[in-house]
Amino acid sequence: MVDGNLEADTSKTINSPFNAHPSFLRVIASFKGLLLVCNERICCELIVWNPTTSRFKFLADDYFNHNFD
Repeated sequence: MVDGNLEADTSKTINSPFNAHPSFLRVIASFKGLLLVCNERICCELIVWNPTTSRFKFLADDYFNHNFD
């Protein structure tokens, strides 16, 4: 999720712009800096998120009901 070189004792925190505790977020896929995230807390929402710009878009709220591939 972080581009570039980090030393072993370095960390980078990325805060989500949507209201969800990190323990409920699951990264499903990533592509060119975009993340496909599932929010398991609120009806399993699917969200496309750009952590660099903090922009995001909700895609679906029934991910596990349809079992998208």
